[in-house]
Amino acid sequence: MAAPINAGVAANIGTVDSTSVADAQQEAIINQHVDGAATATTHQQSNLQQ
Repeated sequence: MAAPINAGVAANIGTVDSTSVADAQQEAIINQHVDGAATATTHQQSNLQQ
């Protein structure tokens, strides 16, 4: 799992009528490939009498 996070932060404390701006570029390229094989073997025995 991947989650791109935009972490732009701006703070303007103690100033009257002012502006604070923060910008963060965000880009994420995610390539995912899953390949698998499952193989199972077992011995089988039967003892039937009729």
